[in-house]
Amino acid sequence: YFIQSNLRVMLINITGAPTLTPDVRIILRTEFRVYDGLIAAVYWLCLLVGLPGNCFSLAYFLQTRKRNLSTMLYIITCVIDILCSTIQIPVAYTLLNNRIPGLFFRISSLCSAWHFTALLLQQMIMYVTMLLALSRTIVILFPFCTVRRNWVLYSVGGNLAYHVVWNVAYYVRATTYYSKATALCTVYESDLLSLLYNINYNICTMVPPIIILVSIVASITNLRGKGHTASMASKKKCRHSSMTIVYFSLIFLISNSFSFINNSLYILTLRKYDTYPGPIYDNNFMFFYSWQFSFVFCTVLNSAMNPPLYFWRMKQTRTWFKGIWWWRRGREGGEISLHETNLDKTIIENNHVTAM
Repeated sequence: YFIQSNLRVMLINITGAPTLTPDVRIILRTEFRVYDGLIAAVYWLCLLVGLPGNCFSLAYFLQTRKRNLSTMLYIITCVIDILCSTIQIPVAYTLLNNRIPGLFFRISSLCSAWHFTALLLQQMIMYVTMLLALSRTIVILFPFCTVRRNWVLYSVGGNLAYHVVWNVAYYVRATTYYSKATALCTVYESDLLSLLYNINYNICTMVPPIIILVSIVASITNLRGKGHTASMASKKKCRHSSMTIVYFSLIFLISNSFSFINNSLYILTLRKYDTYPGPIYDNNFMFFYSWQFSFVFCTVLNSAMNPPLYFWRMKQTRTWFKGIWWWRRGREGGEISLHETNLDKTIIENNHVTAM
Protein backbone atom coordinates (compact mmCIF):
# COMPACT_ATOMS: atom_id res chain seq x y z
CA TYR A 1 0.00 0.00 0.00
CA PHE A 2 2.79 2.42 0.84
CA ILE A 3 4.59 1.72 -2.47
CA GLN A 4 1.37 2.20 -4.45
CA SER A 5 0.63 5.41 -2.56
CA ASN A 6 4.09 6.83 -3.21
CA LEU A 7 3.80 6.04 -6.93
CA ARG A 8 0.40 7.69 -7.00
CA VAL A 9 1.83 10.80 -5.36
CA MET A 10 4.62 11.00 -7.97
CA LEU A 11 2.17 10.69 -10.87
CA ILE A 12 -0.16 13.31 -9.41
CA ASN A 13 2.69 15.75 -8.85
CA ILE A 14 3.81 15.32 -12.47
CA THR A 15 0.35 16.03 -13.85
CA GLY A 16 -0.12 19.04 -11.58
CA ALA A 17 -3.35 17.70 -10.08
CA PRO A 18 -4.13 18.21 -6.38
CA THR A 19 -2.12 15.90 -4.13
CA LEU A 20 -4.27 13.35 -2.33
CA THR A 21 -1.49 11.96 -0.15
CA PRO A 22 0.74 14.11 2.10
CA ASP A 23 4.12 14.77 0.56
CA VAL A 24 6.82 13.09 2.66
CA ARG A 25 9.09 16.10 2.19
CA ILE A 26 6.94 18.24 4.50
CA ILE A 27 8.17 16.12 7.40
CA LEU A 28 11.16 18.49 7.51
CA ARG A 29 8.95 21.39 8.56
CA THR A 30 9.58 22.83 12.01
CA GLU A 31 6.28 21.62 13.47
CA PHE A 32 6.96 18.02 12.53
CA ARG A 33 10.55 18.24 13.75
CA VAL A 34 9.16 19.35 17.12
CA TYR A 35 6.72 16.43 17.17
CA ASP A 36 9.48 13.98 16.29
CA GLY A 37 11.71 15.42 19.00
CA LEU A 38 9.01 15.10 21.65
CA ILE A 39 8.26 11.50 20.68
CA ALA A 40 11.97 10.65 20.71
CA ALA A 41 12.34 12.27 24.16
CA VAL A 42 9.51 10.09 25.49
CA TYR A 43 11.21 7.04 23.97
CA TRP A 44 14.48 7.80 25.78
CA LEU A 45 12.61 8.47 29.02
CA CYS A 46 10.82 5.12 28.67
CA LEU A 47 14.21 3.48 28.14
CA LEU A 48 15.64 5.06 31.30
CA VAL A 49 12.62 4.01 33.36
CA GLY A 50 11.55 0.79 31.68
CA LEU A 51 14.85 -1.04 31.18
CA PRO A 52 16.27 -0.89 34.74
CA GLY A 53 12.77 -1.02 36.26
CA ASN A 54 11.82 -4.21 34.42
CA CYS A 55 15.23 -5.78 35.07
CA PHE A 56 14.77 -5.09 38.78
CA SER A 57 11.19 -6.42 38.69
CA LEU A 58 12.33 -9.57 36.89
CA ALA A 59 15.03 -10.16 39.50
CA TYR A 60 12.43 -9.76 42.25
CA PHE A 61 9.93 -12.20 40.75
CA LEU A 62 12.65 -14.75 40.00
CA GLN A 63 13.90 -14.82 43.60
CA THR A 64 10.45 -15.38 45.10
CA ARG A 65 9.69 -18.90 46.21
CA LYS A 66 6.12 -18.82 44.96
CA ARG A 67 5.67 -20.10 41.45
CA ASN A 68 1.93 -19.74 41.01
CA LEU A 69 0.27 -18.64 37.80
CA SER A 70 0.34 -14.90 38.48
CA THR A 71 4.04 -14.95 39.35
CA MET A 72 4.92 -16.85 36.19
CA LEU A 73 2.88 -14.46 34.03
CA TYR A 74 4.57 -11.50 35.72
CA ILE A 75 7.97 -13.04 34.92
CA ILE A 76 7.03 -13.49 31.26
CA THR A 77 5.70 -9.92 31.17
CA CYS A 78 8.97 -8.55 32.58
CA VAL A 79 11.00 -10.38 29.93
CA ILE A 80 8.80 -9.00 27.16
CA ASP A 81 8.90 -5.49 28.65
CA ILE A 82 12.71 -5.56 28.81
CA LEU A 83 12.82 -6.27 25.08
CA CYS A 84 10.12 -3.65 24.42
CA SER A 85 12.21 -1.06 26.28
CA THR A 86 15.11 -1.54 23.86
CA ILE A 87 13.25 -2.14 20.58
CA GLN A 88 12.57 1.58 20.17
CA ILE A 89 16.24 2.70 20.16
CA PRO A 90 16.62 2.69 16.33
CA VAL A 91 13.29 4.53 16.02
CA ALA A 92 14.27 7.24 18.52
CA TYR A 93 17.58 7.78 16.73
CA THR A 94 15.80 8.07 13.36
CA LEU A 95 13.31 10.62 14.66
CA LEU A 96 16.15 12.81 15.96
CA ASN A 97 18.04 12.47 12.67
CA ASN A 98 15.40 14.07 10.39
CA ARG A 99 14.01 10.58 9.78
CA ILE A 100 17.19 9.56 8.00
CA PRO A 101 17.64 5.89 8.94
CA GLY A 102 20.69 4.77 10.86
CA LEU A 103 22.76 1.72 10.07
CA PHE A 104 20.22 -0.60 11.68
CA PHE A 105 17.38 0.43 9.38
CA ARG A 106 19.55 0.70 6.27
CA ILE A 107 20.44 -2.99 6.21
CA SER A 108 17.52 -4.98 4.83
CA SER A 109 18.11 -8.07 6.99
CA LEU A 110 18.33 -6.01 10.20
CA CYS A 111 15.27 -4.03 9.15
CA SER A 112 13.32 -7.27 8.69
CA ALA A 113 14.58 -8.63 12.02
CA TRP A 114 13.51 -5.44 13.80
CA HIS A 115 10.01 -5.47 12.33
CA PHE A 116 9.65 -9.19 13.04
CA THR A 117 10.68 -8.73 16.69
CA ALA A 118 8.55 -5.62 17.27
CA LEU A 119 5.50 -7.32 15.82
CA LEU A 120 6.04 -10.47 17.89
CA LEU A 121 6.50 -8.50 21.12
CA GLN A 122 3.31 -6.54 20.53
CA GLN A 123 1.30 -9.71 19.93
CA MET A 124 2.79 -11.55 22.91
CA ILE A 125 2.32 -8.79 25.49
CA MET A 126 -1.33 -8.51 24.48
CA TYR A 127 -1.86 -12.23 24.91
CA VAL A 128 -0.06 -12.48 28.27
CA THR A 129 -1.92 -9.47 29.68
CA MET A 130 -5.20 -11.02 28.52
CA LEU A 131 -4.33 -14.26 30.34
CA LEU A 132 -3.43 -12.41 33.53
CA ALA A 133 -6.68 -10.44 33.55
CA LEU A 134 -8.86 -13.38 32.50
CA SER A 135 -7.36 -15.85 35.00
CA ARG A 136 -7.85 -13.41 37.89
CA THR A 137 -11.44 -12.71 36.81
CA ILE A 138 -12.20 -16.45 36.76
CA VAL A 139 -10.85 -16.79 40.30
CA ILE A 140 -12.95 -13.82 41.48
CA LEU A 141 -16.18 -14.97 39.84
CA PHE A 142 -15.72 -18.67 40.61
CA PRO A 143 -13.73 -18.96 43.88
CA PHE A 144 -13.74 -22.78 43.85
CA CYS A 145 -12.57 -23.03 40.26
CA THR A 146 -8.88 -23.86 39.76
CA VAL A 147 -7.03 -22.38 36.81
CA ARG A 148 -4.40 -24.88 35.76
CA ARG A 149 -1.05 -23.10 35.69
CA ASN A 150 0.63 -25.51 33.30
CA TRP A 151 -2.18 -25.31 30.78
CA VAL A 152 -1.98 -21.53 30.74
CA LEU A 153 1.81 -21.59 30.34
CA TYR A 154 1.50 -24.14 27.54
CA SER A 155 -0.91 -21.77 25.82
CA VAL A 156 1.71 -19.00 26.03
CA GLY A 157 4.24 -21.27 24.36
CA GLY A 158 1.69 -22.28 21.75
CA ASN A 159 0.81 -18.68 21.07
CA LEU A 160 4.48 -17.83 20.62
CA ALA A 161 4.97 -20.71 18.18
CA TYR A 162 1.80 -19.74 16.31
CA HIS A 163 2.94 -16.16 15.72
CA VAL A 164 6.49 -17.20 14.84
CA VAL A 165 5.19 -19.57 12.14
CA TRP A 166 2.81 -16.94 10.76
CA ASN A 167 5.47 -14.23 10.73
CA VAL A 168 8.14 -16.43 9.14
CA ALA A 169 5.73 -17.57 6.41
CA TYR A 170 4.83 -13.95 5.71
CA TYR A 171 8.34 -12.47 5.83
CA VAL A 172 9.76 -15.08 3.46
CA ARG A 173 7.59 -13.69 0.65
CA ALA A 174 7.30 -10.06 1.75
CA THR A 175 9.54 -7.10 0.98
CA THR A 176 10.87 -5.10 3.93
CA TYR A 177 11.95 -1.50 3.46
CA TYR A 178 12.36 1.67 5.50
CA SER A 179 9.47 4.13 5.21
CA LYS A 180 10.32 7.76 5.88
CA ALA A 181 6.62 8.53 6.21
CA THR A 182 6.34 6.38 9.34
CA ALA A 183 10.03 6.36 10.44
CA LEU A 184 9.68 2.59 10.71
CA CYS A 185 10.64 -0.51 8.80
CA THR A 186 7.62 -1.58 6.79
CA VAL A 187 6.62 -4.85 5.15
CA TYR A 188 4.87 -4.98 1.78
CA GLU A 189 3.20 -7.97 0.12
CA SER A 190 0.10 -8.00 -2.06
CA ASP A 191 -0.83 -11.66 -2.50
CA LEU A 192 -3.46 -13.78 -0.73
CA LEU A 193 -1.08 -14.61 2.11
CA SER A 194 -0.83 -10.91 2.92
CA LEU A 195 -4.61 -10.65 3.16
CA LEU A 196 -4.83 -13.66 5.47
CA TYR A 197 -1.94 -12.33 7.55
CA ASN A 198 -3.59 -8.93 8.00
CA ILE A 199 -6.83 -10.60 9.06
CA ASN A 200 -4.91 -12.70 11.59
CA TYR A 201 -2.99 -9.66 12.85
CA ASN A 202 -6.12 -7.61 13.41
CA ILE A 203 -7.83 -10.45 15.25
CA CYS A 204 -4.80 -11.02 17.51
CA THR A 205 -4.43 -7.32 18.34
CA MET A 206 -8.10 -6.39 18.69
CA VAL A 207 -9.66 -9.36 20.50
CA PRO A 208 -7.38 -9.33 23.61
CA PRO A 209 -8.19 -5.68 24.54
CA ILE A 210 -11.92 -6.49 24.36
CA ILE A 211 -11.49 -9.52 26.63
CA ILE A 212 -9.34 -7.46 29.02
CA LEU A 213 -11.96 -4.72 29.18
CA VAL A 214 -14.74 -7.22 29.93
CA SER A 215 -12.53 -8.86 32.59
CA ILE A 216 -11.84 -5.51 34.27
CA VAL A 217 -15.52 -4.60 34.39
CA ALA A 218 -16.50 -8.03 35.72
CA SER A 219 -13.74 -7.98 38.37
CA ILE A 220 -14.54 -4.50 39.65
CA THR A 221 -18.27 -5.24 39.75
CA ASN A 222 -17.76 -8.43 41.72
CA LEU A 223 -15.21 -6.93 44.13
CA ARG A 224 -17.66 -4.19 45.06
CA GLY A 225 -20.32 -6.79 45.93
CA LYS A 226 -20.89 -8.38 49.31
CA GLY A 227 -21.13 -12.04 48.51
CA HIS A 228 -17.77 -13.13 50.00
CA THR A 229 -17.66 -15.65 52.82
CA ALA A 230 -13.92 -15.59 53.42
CA SER A 231 -12.35 -14.05 56.51
CA MET A 232 -11.71 -10.32 56.63
CA ALA A 233 -7.92 -10.69 56.31
CA SER A 234 -8.21 -13.13 53.42
CA LYS A 235 -10.79 -10.96 51.72
CA LYS A 236 -8.62 -7.86 52.06
CA LYS A 237 -5.58 -9.63 50.63
CA CYS A 238 -7.57 -11.09 47.74
CA ARG A 239 -9.07 -7.70 46.99
CA HIS A 240 -5.65 -6.01 47.01
CA SER A 241 -4.17 -8.67 44.72
CA SER A 242 -7.11 -8.50 42.35
CA MET A 243 -7.04 -4.70 42.19
CA THR A 244 -3.33 -4.83 41.35
CA ILE A 245 -4.08 -6.96 38.31
CA VAL A 246 -7.01 -4.69 37.44
CA TYR A 247 -4.67 -1.67 37.52
CA PHE A 248 -2.12 -3.61 35.48
CA SER A 249 -4.75 -4.43 32.85
CA LEU A 250 -6.17 -0.91 32.91
CA ILE A 251 -2.74 0.61 32.23
CA PHE A 252 -2.41 -1.76 29.31
CA LEU A 253 -5.78 -0.69 27.90
CA ILE A 254 -4.98 3.00 28.23
CA SER A 255 -1.51 2.61 26.71
CA ASN A 256 -2.76 0.52 23.80
CA SER A 257 -6.03 2.34 23.13
CA PHE A 258 -4.59 4.15 20.12
CA SER A 259 -3.40 0.84 18.66
CA PHE A 260 -6.94 -0.54 18.88
CA ILE A 261 -8.45 2.61 17.33
CA ASN A 262 -5.88 2.75 14.53
CA ASN A 263 -6.41 -0.89 13.59
CA SER A 264 -10.16 -0.27 13.49
CA LEU A 265 -9.71 2.77 11.25
CA TYR A 266 -7.38 0.81 8.98
CA ILE A 267 -9.97 -1.95 8.54
CA LEU A 268 -12.64 0.69 7.89
CA THR A 269 -10.44 2.37 5.27
CA LEU A 270 -9.82 -0.85 3.35
CA ARG A 271 -13.44 -1.94 3.69
CA LYS A 272 -15.09 1.31 2.68
CA TYR A 273 -12.56 2.93 0.32
CA ASP A 274 -10.65 -0.15 -0.86
CA THR A 275 -7.39 1.77 -0.86
CA TYR A 276 -4.77 3.27 1.42
CA PRO A 277 -4.38 5.98 2.66
CA GLY A 278 -7.94 7.05 1.82
CA PRO A 279 -9.55 10.15 3.36
CA ILE A 280 -8.79 9.09 6.94
CA TYR A 281 -5.03 8.73 6.52
CA ASP A 282 -4.70 11.69 4.18
CA ASN A 283 -4.51 13.78 7.33
CA ASN A 284 -0.88 14.72 8.02
CA PHE A 285 -0.91 13.47 11.60
CA MET A 286 -2.53 10.15 10.72
CA PHE A 287 -0.24 9.62 7.75
CA PHE A 288 3.01 10.39 9.59
CA TYR A 289 2.29 9.30 13.16
CA SER A 290 -0.61 6.83 13.37
CA TRP A 291 1.54 3.73 12.84
CA GLN A 292 4.33 5.19 14.95
CA PHE A 293 1.95 5.40 17.90
CA SER A 294 0.01 2.18 17.35
CA PHE A 295 2.96 -0.06 16.49
CA VAL A 296 5.79 1.16 18.74
CA PHE A 297 4.85 4.02 21.06
CA CYS A 298 1.96 2.27 22.82
CA THR A 299 3.98 -0.88 23.49
CA VAL A 300 7.03 1.02 24.76
CA LEU A 301 4.95 3.30 26.99
CA ASN A 302 3.16 0.34 28.54
CA SER A 303 6.45 -1.42 29.31
CA ALA A 304 7.75 1.68 31.12
CA MET A 305 4.59 2.10 33.23
CA ASN A 306 4.59 -1.42 34.69
CA PRO A 307 7.62 -1.15 37.08
CA PRO A 308 6.18 1.86 38.98
CA LEU A 309 2.96 -0.13 39.35
CA TYR A 310 4.82 -3.09 40.86
CA PHE A 311 6.62 -0.81 43.28
CA TRP A 312 3.42 0.96 44.29
CA ARG A 313 1.09 -2.02 44.70
CA MET A 314 3.43 -4.77 45.92
CA LYS A 315 4.74 -4.09 49.41
CA GLN A 316 7.24 -6.94 49.28
CA THR A 317 8.83 -5.35 46.22
CA ARG A 318 9.60 -2.21 48.23
CA THR A 319 10.82 -4.27 51.18
CA TRP A 320 13.11 -6.33 48.96
CA PHE A 321 14.51 -3.19 47.38
CA LYS A 322 15.20 -1.66 50.80
CA GLY A 323 16.97 -4.85 51.87
CA ILE A 324 19.23 -4.71 48.81
CA TRP A 325 19.86 -0.99 49.40
CA TRP A 326 20.95 -1.47 53.02
CA TRP A 327 23.03 -4.53 52.12
CA ARG A 328 24.90 -2.61 49.42
CA ARG A 329 25.51 0.32 51.78
CA GLY A 330 26.97 -2.07 54.34
CA ARG A 331 29.23 -3.65 51.72
CA GLU A 332 30.44 -0.27 50.46
CA GLY A 333 31.10 0.88 54.03
CA GLY A 334 33.13 -2.22 54.80
CA GLU A 335 30.70 -3.68 57.33
CA ILE A 336 27.14 -4.91 57.60
CA SER A 337 25.21 -4.25 60.78
CA LEU A 338 23.29 -6.97 62.57
CA HIS A 339 20.03 -5.16 61.88
CA GLU A 340 20.70 -5.07 58.13
CA THR A 341 21.72 -8.73 58.05
CA ASN A 342 18.56 -9.78 59.88
CA LEU A 343 16.45 -7.60 57.60
CA ASP A 344 17.95 -9.21 54.51
CA LYS A 345 17.47 -12.69 55.99
CA THR A 346 13.85 -11.96 56.88
CA ILE A 347 13.15 -10.74 53.37
CA ILE A 348 14.60 -13.87 51.81
CA GLU A 349 12.71 -16.21 54.15
CA ASN A 350 9.32 -14.48 54.14
CA ASN A 351 9.29 -12.96 50.69
CA HIS A 352 6.20 -13.57 48.62
CA VAL A 353 4.25 -11.79 45.96
CA THR A 354 1.38 -9.92 47.56
CA ALA A 355 -0.34 -9.39 44.22
CA MET A 356 -1.12 -13.05 43.70
